Amino acid sequence: MAHSSLPIAFVSPRPLRLSRTRDRWVAWLYVIAAVIAVVSAPAAACDEASVPNIQTETFSKIADFQVDENSLAGEAVFHLKSNPSVLVIVFPDLASQGRMLNRIAALVEKKGAPRDRILLAPELGVLIEASGLTPETFYYGHDYLMADINRFFVLAVASQTALNPAEDRLRCLLSSSGQFAETEGRALVSVAASPGHPSPDTTRRAILRHEVSHGEFLTNPHYRDYCLRFWAQLAEPVRQVFIEELSELGYDRAQNYLIVNEMQAFLWEQVAGALIDVRLSRLRTSLAKLRLAFLEGIDQSTQPITSIFTDDGLRQVYSSGVPARGGLNKIGVEHGFPGGPAIERTGTSGVIN
Repeated sequence: MAHSSLPIAFVSPRPLRLSRTRDRWVAWLYVIAAVIAVVSAPAAACDEASVPNIQTETFSKIADFQVDENSLAGEAVFHLKSNPSVLVIVFPDLASQGRMLNRIAALVEKKGAPRDRILLAPELGVLIEASGLTPETFYYGHDYLMADINRFFVLAVASQTALNPAEDRLRCLLSSSGQFAETEGRALVSVAASPGHPSPDTTRRAILRHEVSHGEFLTNPHYRDYCLRFWAQLAEPVRQVFIEELSELGYDRAQNYLIVNEMQAFLWEQVAGALIDVRLSRLRTSLAKLRLAFLEGIDQSTQPITSIFTDDGLRQVYSSGVPARGGLNKIGVEHGFPGGPAIERTGTSGVIN
């Protein structure tokens, strides 16, 4: 059983099915009292040696950082210098990233997974296998609001779901560093130091760039508003290209907020955005032209919008590849939908983002 004293909002369990109204109220009082007792209980002791120190670095230095695989923690943690509200975890490999974050991914956003409870390890295995993926390729990178990660730990306490060692280490890291004291406007993103496919350094940069752009969108209201305005100013046929192609990659086209968030990240996706680029060319535009207009709008604004592009590494475009059948990732296809159909549509082989 995982214990936590995190100051987080109470998440109600499912109502109990009792025959009498009074019994229901009494049962609810017991449930609430039990959860308060658990949430108020002392957190499980954290091994300080296993919790990495949080450094503050630029995107480029984080992207080039070499993780010490012999350290007790196993991963490196950073505040992004251009936006300290974005916490970046660099894992030594995809396996360690999956152990810590795959169940959070399932709870927060994975298609086919419940939103009101945490999957048990066997259930997660079934979900991953049904996706045609592995625990390593389930996600190549992650990005979440800190409030959603907070909810994961609340549900673990309320349901008495045991955390695995990596998840418990994340709990220790976030609670000991004060990340849960104020979750509003904070996000966590991650990448693996060895993504497991060709050109790992370039691939890692591309994945991290994609994730950091999501982190900025989630935590910076000025940048988010700018992205929404930029989207609204695009010609309708251009918006339709993004909507249709992102929908093909598994994104919910009905969620405008999600589509805009992905649009601003895909402006930098040379490989993942290849299909989008082909269709944009028929409209006499391109990702490169849209990217230039996007940056010019930020650079020429009289009001501050974002400082992430003061880091030249975040202005660059990186080529990268993901194995064709390895699933779509956040550099491409962050929700891990199988890559086959998209490969067939493009007629390409070898990689897809």
